[in-house]
This record gives sequence, structure tokens and C-alpha cells, in this order.
Amino acid sequence: MQRKLKLSYDLFPVVIIGFIFSACGSPKIVSSSRLKLMHDFCTPANEYNYNSSSFSYANSDSLLKKDSLLSRFISEQDFLMANASGTLSLIRNMLVSSGNYSIEERLSYLNYKEQIQRRLLLMRTEIDAVSAELDCEAGRIKQISSYLGDINKKKNTKLTVGAILAGSVSTIAPVFVTKKTPQDVILVSSGIISGGLGILTLNAGGKKVRLMHYRNLLEDIWFAPQKSTIYPPDLWYILNEPRLSNSPQVSKTQVLKMRWLKFELNNSIDSSMENLLFRNGGIYNEDNLNLRVTMLTELQSAVKSIYQNLESFVFTLDNIERRIQPPLKN
Repeated sequence: MQRKLKLSYDLFPVVIIGFIFSACGSPKIVSSSRLKLMHDFCTPANEYNYNSSSFSYANSDSLLKKDSLLSRFISEQDFLMANASGTLSLIRNMLVSSGNYSIEERLSYLNYKEQIQRRLLLMRTEIDAVSAELDCEAGRIKQISSYLGDINKKKNTKLTVGAILAGSVSTIAPVFVTKKTPQDVILVSSGIISGGLGILTLNAGGKKVRLMHYRNLLEDIWFAPQKSTIYPPDLWYILNEPRLSNSPQVSKTQVLKMRWLKFELNNSIDSSMENLLFRNGGIYNEDNLNLRVTMLTELQSAVKSIYQNLESFVFTLDNIERRIQPPLKN
């Protein structure tokens, strides 16, 4: 009986070490279906069919040089905003019709003015829609991150309590066990348990989640295609036109990418991380989820900054209308 007991004591540290190493294994991945991540509720219910037939993005420089009429009334940045909003020809026609006081020309003037306002309303709606989707996506990812964070905090709490209990056992063991061999076994085992649980607490790993991106809002910003499949043509033009950015010679999208590389990615990114954040997605831990939330929030700020360009353009149009509005004919 004593021999069997001694054998059990001898195996006890081995069992404990095996338990600790098994606990150090790869953390479990939370099921996507469990978190209802199979469908993204932030994605627009219907695809937008953008009409870019009225835009002339490619030749904006040549247009600015050739259009002596518009260049007398608007700055280069406002000219680019007119190009983005598809109002270049409308503003030009409005200027021409303002010099004629006939009823027909006055009606034409009012019609051009109404079409310009409609185009600007569309642009405002697009900014709001894209901003809302980015806000929704950031909130969704933040919720998933908080969920994983709560699980990891509970795990760390259990590990801490276990380490404290194991340390307590080594303290009180000599009081209840008087024989040297069992006492040594208990002291060594409890020390291994306490130390192992302490290591797990420092490097808990934590739960992870598989998150796939069927509509990745960061992808086009990072890879900068000529045409975006996600962002409206006019907003995409503004985001990629350096002369509409606050940073000289650097577009809003380029500024974003440089900030992400420097402040979020420490000037280094490998192919697996690039695919995770900017391609199809994959297995996220809590830190990478928080990183994605930060990027989405910064991108939303860049989209909202288009309102600054738009506000300047609207003020210019208002000044033009004050200067050219034909007087009422008696």
C-alpha cells in the first residue's frame, strides 16, 4: 500500500507538468456561427449602381487650362470638386444663361441651379452612407473584441486564483503532512502548479475568432486600385486626388496608409497580416480586432473630411450665384 502511495506521489509532478503544457497549447477558436458572423449586417442591402457618365476625372488638368470662363470664378480645388460632383458643365451653362434676361434663359438658369443642388445632395448622401457603413463595421468588430476580452479576463482570473491556491497548499502542507517524502512531493508539485499557472497568466494567449471579409472596407484603401468596387466614383476621386488633401502632394488615402504603417503596423507587415486585414480575413485575436477598429475609425474620419472640401465648394457656388444672378425684369 505504501509503495503504491509512493508511486502515486512520484507520478504527481509528471501529471501536473503534463496538465500545464496541455493548457499552454493553441487557444480555441470561437465559432463564427456561434457569434452569427456568417452574414455582415453592415453591408448595404442592395448594391449601388453608380453612374459616372457625367464625370470627367481623367482630364481635369486639361479642362482647367482650357476653361477660361470657369477659371475666372472658381479656384483649382473648387474646380476639382466640380469635376468630382459632375457639375462642371452645369456651372458653365449657368454662367452663360445668367447673362440673358429672357424668360427662357431665366428658366434655364434655375434648372441648372436645381441640378447642381441635386448633385451636391447626392454627394452628401454618399458621404453619409459610406461613413455609416464604416461606423457600423467598427462597432461590430469592437463588439466581437469585447466578447473575446471578457472570455480572456475570466480565464486569467481563474488562472490567478489557481496560482494563489497552489501557493497556499505549499504553505500549509507541512502542517498536515509530517512524512518527508510526501511532503517534498506536495511542495514541489504545488510549486510547479503555481509557477505554471503564473506563466499562463502572463501569456494567456486567449480565445480567437475566424472572421472572413466578403466586403473589406480597408482593401481598396491599402491596394489603391484605379476604380473602387466599394466606394462611389466621386468620393474615390476625391480620396485619391492629392490637390484635395490637406497634405501637399499626398492624397487622403496615401496619408491613411502611411499612418497605418507607421503607427499601427510599426513600419512592417507580412503577407499573412496583409491578407488578414486587407484581403479575405482569417483568424483574429483580440489585439488584431482592436487594430482593425482603429483603422476603420481613421478611415471614417478621412471620409468625413470630404465635407470640408464640399463646404468650401458650396461657399464658392453661393458667391457665384450672388454675382451672376440675373435681376428680376420689370
